[in-house]
Amino acid sequence: LAPVSKALRELGARYRLAIDPERRVSELSVGEKQRVEILKVLWRGASRIPHSVRRQVSGIDELSR
Repeated sequence: LAPVSKALRELGARYRLAIDPERRVSELSVGEKQRVEILKVLWRGASRIPHSVRRQVSGIDELSR
């Protein structure tokens, strides 16, 4: 699983959607769960994500600060 964790960290860094691939989904906040869903789409080969989805995720991050 180490190569997959590394690839997920790099993918998350590339799109500024950092997650910890070692954490259980049940331990994640709502915003982190959304990031996981977006990263799943990107991992499967999507070339872009809708602007509305990016705004939702950043909005949740801003509220949690």
